Amino acid sequence: MDSRQARTIASFRHILVFLDQHPITPEPPLLTEMRKSLEASMNRLHRLGAEQQTSWSALGKNVEQRRKELRRERMMPLVRIARPLMAFAPGVERPLRVPHARASARQVADAALAMADALKGHTTLLRSAGFPKDFLKEFRHEARQLARAIKQTNAVRDKRATATAAVAAEMKKAMTTVTVIEGLVMLHFSKDRATIKYWRERRRVSARLGRPRRRNGARVSEQAVVH
Repeated sequence: MDSRQARTIASFRHILVFLDQHPITPEPPLLTEMRKSLEASMNRLHRLGAEQQTSWSALGKNVEQRRKELRRERMMPLVRIARPLMAFAPGVERPLRVPHARASARQVADAALAMADALKGHTTLLRSAGFPKDFLKEFRHEARQLARAIKQTNAVRDKRATATAAVAAEMKKAMTTVTVIEGLVMLHFSKDRATIKYWRERRRVSARLGRPRRRNGARVSEQAVVH
């Protein structure tokens, strides 16, 4: 959820407070319905916002860290040691290549698995270089773990996209609800200028924090209103 959306939700909260502070007696059924609708929208927006703040960032860093470690700490030493000594071994030249530094995590994982397969019959060479006895097994496990992390990240990305679309739809619905509420406020407080002024203040979306922008040579802060 972006800053503008968060500030808009805050304006919804202010509107509900206004309705509590300025009750219309008896309360019109339509106002009761719109109040409940706005409350429901706010609750759903909070839930969707929480979904957007899932472990996406952590998963993304996890994938990138695994990719770098697998490539630098495992694949690069392997290739520098094994490639010159296995130059004439059949079927190993192609898999004994380190993917480019900008290669995707999927490319690195696939290349690591191919490299592990190519070195399967050359454990004596690896042991003579000082690699642990179970190095290839661990190497293959790390590659598979990276591939699994990629799938998890993709799933989180899809979930985040779905939540983002749902936030936009719910926000649009809530804005429509606010428009109806405003009409009711104008109807019942049309002769009370102070109350109407206070209503406009409550429904206003607060200005974005930070350095004010320049517009037509003058500095102005964002003063956006929910329509």
